[in-house]
Amino acid sequence: MDVDQKTPNAELPLPHPDNDLSDDVLRIRASLQMVDGLLAALASGLDGLTAEGGGLDLNLLPANLRALAALAGAADRLPYFTGAGALSLSTLTAFGRTLLAAGDSASGRVALALGSAATANVTTSATDVTAGRLLRVGDLGGPVNANYRYLPTATGTDNVADFNNLIVPGWFKSLLGGAPADRNPNHPDGLTPIAAGNGVANYYWPLVGRHDGGGMFQLAFPYISAANISKASIKFRMFGAGQWSDWDSLMLASANFQLGPTQASALTALGLTGLPARVAALEGGQTVTALGDVATTGAQTVDLNVTAGKFFTASMATASATGTLTLNFTNVPVSETSIITWHVELIRGARKTLVLQLDGVPLTPTWSGGAAPLLSAAATGRDLLMFYRMPGRATVYAMLVDSGTV
Repeated sequence: MDVDQKTPNAELPLPHPDNDLSDDVLRIRASLQMVDGLLAALASGLDGLTAEGGGLDLNLLPANLRALAALAGAADRLPYFTGAGALSLSTLTAFGRTLLAAGDSASGRVALALGSAATANVTTSATDVTAGRLLRVGDLGGPVNANYRYLPTATGTDNVADFNNLIVPGWFKSLLGGAPADRNPNHPDGLTPIAAGNGVANYYWPLVGRHDGGGMFQLAFPYISAANISKASIKFRMFGAGQWSDWDSLMLASANFQLGPTQASALTALGLTGLPARVAALEGGQTVTALGDVATTGAQTVDLNVTAGKFFTASMATASATGTLTLNFTNVPVSETSIITWHVELIRGARKTLVLQLDGVPLTPTWSGGAAPLLSAAATGRDLLMFYRMPGRATVYAMLVDSGTV
């Protein structure tokens, strides 16, 4: 019997030593005929892929391969799809090649020059003070010291912390204070108990501000849990030259200007107990010393006896334009308890140069505003000057209190 061996792919008959020669000749003949047929089929298939002019017919390839074959390759270019079956070339820079060559995310961050912020966590709340975190939109962060905050969100109370040791910028985390005998060292109100209108509070919200030169301030905002009968006020102090200043209060109208319910109590609070009598004297019959027309020709000196009268009037309506008018105040008392005042009304006061004397000695009073006023030069112009001495002082003060026409 023939040994029927064949090739593994096309199954062409093979000769075998155990076969008769006549049988193998027939097998070889059959194999050659099969090879001839395969070659003919291959040639026919290649003809189908070839265009009329010869070469491969690209239209028979898939669209993506045709698009790739249509590109004109160049250095530092990278193909990319612009649409279905459409490709173009993009520039591939040295940086792009470096980034593509990065083997992991860490190498990629190095190529992108990203620092530690690229891997940092974000804050978890508006008061998150964890070091190294990034602020989210809406978060304020906070001082690196967890005992301080950027917002006054106090938690609990603390009667131990020394106010002198509060040196980190921000709001302290707790209310500081306690009952008078149980308060923190250097408490704004010391050991003073709360009383009506005395401005004391048991507890405060401390706020610290600091300059990089070492100067600081502390603001202590009072905390109350009941009616503010003490008129508690905001306290503040400063730090400089190595020491804290004393605590002081911010001015509150209701706490710092208690004038009382009556005119008498208000005047007493303002230190003006003698004002009603002086006003009554001014309104109810001041004797006027009328000096008439003065300095009508040349210079003239007029004596004004302040002890004999407190209100003088003089006119330069008909005075010549040359020379000076000298007003010499005499017998001006110096009182240890009362304000001494006197008034001078001048008509057309700028007509001449005005010179003032005190008992024959040139007088330069301390004018309100720092300079002597400009007097009226009009024929009917009127200026009212007030002069006064404060208790126990020799200085004469002066001011223009009224101007107009006769």
